Amino acid sequence: MGKPVERQNLSLAFFVLASLIALSTVWAFYEEFVGRRPWKEYQDAFVHDYLIPKNQHDLDVAKAGFAKQADAYKKLQAELADAEASVRDPARRGAYEKAEEDLDRLNIRVSETEQDVKFAKSDLDAAYYKYKRAEHEKETDPDLAKQMREVEARIDALNSRLAKVTLERDAAQARVDGFTGRIAALRKQIDALDSPVKGAERNLEKAEATTTDMKQYWIPELATANPPGVDRCQNCHTAIDTCGFTDPHEIIADRKKLEAAGGDDDADDAALAKKYCVDVGRIQTWAKELDEKPDRTTFTGYALPLVFRTHPFRNDLLGANHPPGTFGCTICHGGEGPQTKGIGWHHFEHAYDDHYWGSWSEPLLDLAQVNGKKLPGHPFVQSMCAQCHRDETNLAYAPLLDDSRKFMSEIGCYGCHPIAGYEKMRHPGPTLTDVQVKFTPAWMENWISYPRAWRPHTRMPNFWPEAIDEKTGKVKEGTAAAKLRHDEVTAITAYLWSHSDKGVGGLAPAPALATADPQRGRKLVEQVGCYACHKITADDTRRPISSSDARDFAPDLSTIGAKTNALWIYWWLKNPSAMWSETKMPNLRLSDQEAADIASYLVKNTGGQDFSKAPPEFQPGYDSKAFADLVVKGQALINKYGCFGCHQINGFEHAQKIGANLSDFGHKAVDLLDFGDAITDHHQQTWYNWLNLKLHHPRAYRYERVDTVMPQFDFDDHEVELLMVFLKSQKGPPAVPSKYLAGQAPEKAAIVAGQKIVDYYNCRGCHVIDGQGGVIRDRYKDDPGKADDFSMAPPKFNGEGAKLQPAWGFQFIKHPIPLRPWLHVRMPTFPLTDEAATGIIHYFAASAGVSWPYLYASTPTPPADEMAIAKVMLTGPTDAPPGQRGFGCLSCHVLGTPGPNVDLSTAAPNLYLAEQRLRPDWIVRWISNPSAIIDDTKMPSFFPNGTTLFPEYFGGDATKQIEALRDLLMHLREELPPPSETTTAASAPAKKSRGRHGRG
Repeated sequence: MGKPVERQNLSLAFFVLASLIALSTVWAFYEEFVGRRPWKEYQDAFVHDYLIPKNQHDLDVAKAGFAKQADAYKKLQAELADAEASVRDPARRGAYEKAEEDLDRLNIRVSETEQDVKFAKSDLDAAYYKYKRAEHEKETDPDLAKQMREVEARIDALNSRLAKVTLERDAAQARVDGFTGRIAALRKQIDALDSPVKGAERNLEKAEATTTDMKQYWIPELATANPPGVDRCQNCHTAIDTCGFTDPHEIIADRKKLEAAGGDDDADDAALAKKYCVDVGRIQTWAKELDEKPDRTTFTGYALPLVFRTHPFRNDLLGANHPPGTFGCTICHGGEGPQTKGIGWHHFEHAYDDHYWGSWSEPLLDLAQVNGKKLPGHPFVQSMCAQCHRDETNLAYAPLLDDSRKFMSEIGCYGCHPIAGYEKMRHPGPTLTDVQVKFTPAWMENWISYPRAWRPHTRMPNFWPEAIDEKTGKVKEGTAAAKLRHDEVTAITAYLWSHSDKGVGGLAPAPALATADPQRGRKLVEQVGCYACHKITADDTRRPISSSDARDFAPDLSTIGAKTNALWIYWWLKNPSAMWSETKMPNLRLSDQEAADIASYLVKNTGGQDFSKAPPEFQPGYDSKAFADLVVKGQALINKYGCFGCHQINGFEHAQKIGANLSDFGHKAVDLLDFGDAITDHHQQTWYNWLNLKLHHPRAYRYERVDTVMPQFDFDDHEVELLMVFLKSQKGPPAVPSKYLAGQAPEKAAIVAGQKIVDYYNCRGCHVIDGQGGVIRDRYKDDPGKADDFSMAPPKFNGEGAKLQPAWGFQFIKHPIPLRPWLHVRMPTFPLTDEAATGIIHYFAASAGVSWPYLYASTPTPPADEMAIAKVMLTGPTDAPPGQRGFGCLSCHVLGTPGPNVDLSTAAPNLYLAEQRLRPDWIVRWISNPSAIIDDTKMPSFFPNGTTLFPEYFGGDATKQIEALRDLLMHLREELPPPSETTTAASAPAKKSRGRHGRG
């Protein structure tokens, strides 16, 4: 037996155990404070390798700049010493002190006189009260009126005395400034020379004193991580909100914008240097380097790794819009906000370390990959903007999100899929309730079989992609898929044909078609505005939707004659909304003959195709029972494919959408996605890869136990990217508090709502609105070498809300009238509700920053003598003698309806409409400088640089002349009534003057 335990020597064991405990403790401390805190290494590296050298460079640059001004600095110092000595000099000290005493004395006198004026006004108020009280009580007292006059005279005397004393005080102040003003000015100049050096020294001292410490944003109301609302990203991304480390590409892109706008290059570079905290020399060096090598990735003095760069567009994206302390990082970028440790035995790596240390609930979107590749521009980060910017459009830094919303709406995904916010959208496709009056069965079968074969840029998908060879785009003749397609298309056509509201010949006759002239029709199509939305002939420029060049906005009419008949086209042109209640197509208010002429022209556009011969199933004598069976089969197929989601179809008025709800698809867990046999590599089974394949090839996930009927849209890569961004943004009800929601202010909400209406009806097809649109203007370009005649194009709407009175604008949109007699293009009548028309006018007002609602606009009637001068300026010819000459406004503008001898090509809008149509303040801006509002206007500028051509009116004051013309236009019918109204106007009582902003 060994020794008893109490007699054994356990020193070695205790030593070993104690050593292990000590080592474990040391290792634990090391691992906790060093090994698992890689952010310290990042902060140290940034401070010593980049922050201090950058501030040292800035100091060197500042000292070099100061050295160049050394002589000027010494001279200013000497002048300052002399100025200060001159004040201390006994010979001048007395004069300086005397000036200060005079200033103090006069300040007291001014204050006392002002007090006397106030007391006198109080006495006047008391006297006036007594006077009015006596008047109301029918007790006239001459002494009270005399007392009021005496007080008024006393006030006038006091005001005169106050004016005199104030002038004396100002003169005394000027004498004092003569002694001290030069000193202050010199000190300001000296500070301007040495402040850059002092500032750079302070920045360098601050950088050298920087220590590593844990930083975090704690925003518990933004539950974006676990723990909720904790972001520590800035512990490694130390310069993310620090000026001075912006990517040179961004700076030079900003510089090029300034160059394009025109200006002073040196001043622009100085402004950029201040904005980006970089010296001018480096900006100019980087610009030169990018010119030499546009794809350059390294720059002189800038070798920052991505982790140490300033956030792109920091001034706009952070700053006042998204301060990191309020929004954090993960709300936009995803990722694990609290993560700081990594693993310790290798360089910290996003994705791996984030995933390793936590349930990676929201992967870092900057790293999202599709088929192993990151898409340029971090598109999925843009999808996160939808959390706060729920309804906004035209987001400056989220163009893909904007386009994705538009594309989803324009392509009509909501037809099959329930999507929150799109429940009340119209059917994406046209009604199919009256196919017999519009189509032939042969054309219907051709179209349904493969829409892109007929119209390559259609939005209508292919429901039988298996029958089409992807490489050639041709039918796989003789295959089972081709036969299945033929049988199902015939059945669907049979159902639609048999359930058409009107049979063949069901439209009322159009006698005007008998005298229709296709040549007149062609000219009308070119003139009235059809090209804003449609392609008319095979060689015309297409009009794509706003979000994708691969789809048409409106039907291509280059083959419409093979699709339908002249009678249907005629009635459609006469009143589109009567033919289809949900159409976007406006009413051009065509006469019967105009509609017939256009129909006779368009019906000739057949593309050399003929579908007049009916398929066997639709010919007389076909077995009625067999046809009835086809109808039943067609009904089942329409129900299967969900055709009613896009089209109105009789018998399916209450059918439910067949697609999955996409309202929260952005949160869809990967393990809920069925990859089937399409993607078998588990490493590739991601949300992004599943959706990318689904959109490119919807039937790819079919296998023996799972069927799918989603059709083939033939989306290109850009369109797939747009839909992926949109679906990533769909995350159910907003998780952010209401205070984070953008666009909630009434003005912003009005802009958002109005832009949607403008986009929906393609208003920008004709008009340039706030700098965007006007695609029809390419029709008004003349031959090479000639000036473009844009005066014949639809007018531009830049700042239109500042121009129009809302009530008039509302009525015009609802019931347009000709404003510019020279235009052939025609403002149509859109199928707008009152709410939509109001929305457009409110949008114009909000985007122009003017008041809403605006009850009316008026100006007080000026004196008769001023009005007489204004009438001479308006009506007088420019070459008349002084005192009789004017601007010749009526040589272009009309009063009322243009007369029979007026040249409409030179006519301008009816001036009688100004009072109801235009805002008075806009009239002033317009007359002052028309081309500043519309660059290609015909209206000349009569007041260049604020001067006037006629010095004899209003003392040559251009502002008074412009205001007089404005007042005349706001009362024009009273001053220059039409001949038929002269008698009435003369005998009518005078119009009561209204205040400019009074209630009328």
